[in-house]
Amino acid sequence: MLLIFHFQNKPADCLELSENQDELQVHYTGYLETGDIFDSSENAAKKPITLVLGNRQVIPGWEEGLLGMCAGEKRRLIIPPNLAYGKAGYPPVIPPDATLLFDVTLVSITKHGYGTSVDIDYLLQLCKFLLFPAAALYIFYYLYCRYKAETQATKQFRGKNSRKKK
Repeated sequence: MLLIFHFQNKPADCLELSENQDELQVHYTGYLETGDIFDSSENAAKKPITLVLGNRQVIPGWEEGLLGMCAGEKRRLIIPPNLAYGKAGYPPVIPPDATLLFDVTLVSITKHGYGTSVDIDYLLQLCKFLLFPAAALYIFYYLYCRYKAETQATKQFRGKNSRKKK
């Protein structure tokens, strides 16, 4: 069975589509085929869930259904059992072989490699790690150049003095 999704609302000014390794924030409401709600992020807290697409943090139907979405877009995902919880289900909430329906809203996309806090923290650690070796290398290079210049000046000075003695 295949995943089916219906576009409910796609913004006209969509500039970026979600792709694997993007960090997404998603609001959702999950329904059984009977219409019973089994889970929702839109409760009293009203906080969307955060996930990295392609990291298998969610069921395969979500991985497929969230690909190519724009921030602000709404979709209804109809997820067959083989892309959800399969024959095992997720007792006691989701029965075996259940087809699941999700109304999802993509709240935001953080593109992979662009300005995520993890990237900034990593760069800061890398800079701190490289700062001392880079400074030591610069000082070594400076002293080497200075030594080389003094050695050449000494050779030139000795060369001039030896010519005068003759």
